[in-house]
Amino acid sequence: MLGFGLRYTARDSLPPSDDMDFVNHIFESDDDAYQGFPEYELIIFAVQLWLKDRWLLETNVNIYDDLIPQQFTIYGGYALWYRFGIKAGYNIENQYLTSYDQYFRDRYGESFFLVDPNAAYRNVQENSWMVVLFWYPNAGPFHAEFSLNGGVTYIGSFDYEVAFKQRNSNFTFLEKYQVKPSPSFFIHPLFSLNLDLFHFKKAVLGFRGSAAYYFTNRQMKYTKTTSAWTVTNSLTEDVVPVKHRFIKKDFSFGLYLQY
Repeated sequence: MLGFGLRYTARDSLPPSDDMDFVNHIFESDDDAYQGFPEYELIIFAVQLWLKDRWLLETNVNIYDDLIPQQFTIYGGYALWYRFGIKAGYNIENQYLTSYDQYFRDRYGESFFLVDPNAAYRNVQENSWMVVLFWYPNAGPFHAEFSLNGGVTYIGSFDYEVAFKQRNSNFTFLEKYQVKPSPSFFIHPLFSLNLDLFHFKKAVLGFRGSAAYYFTNRQMKYTKTTSAWTVTNSLTEDVVPVKHRFIKKDFSFGLYLQY
């Protein structure tokens, strides 16, 4: 399949606290001027291969609007009866974290400034392991497909450092964040409608439309080390932020070629 998709995301944005909450900074269109617009536009490549009518191999690649592949999914499965079966898979995708500087401005005011303002933005990797119940009835020119995904997801570990300098002073300090994987369960149902358009000798060209919904409760735990003046004068603490509701809604359409 070659298609085009739109992805909308939503999360609970909790009030700022004394501790950084990285989930508060997962990118979403929370600007009033962009309400209702998708966070991402996707170009979708998908291949589904049936082996001896029961074994299934499937892969998907999503390219975001920066024209760089940002999401990859692979499945392997087995049809128990009439293409109703179970599959297992792995998904990796990039999440964009942004606007940490707003947190620091709220906490430290105008008396300090970021030494490196670019440190307030980064990409991180989300990893998911899933089990899927699927039904792919391929009967007639117009047919539906259903799948119910569920599994464990987490954002991979990463380190983040940010330095501050006091205005009109030589006083500086460094905050280092070591973010740890924080697994959470997710559900991800998907529904598709397929319409065969043209029949060739050994192939069918058709149109496919899909909708999917993703839900999890997400948090990002970390260890924070604050060093004032020198690294020997440091304070280390483990931080466990509260969980946020996190939702993704995908809508896509495209053409498929079936052999």
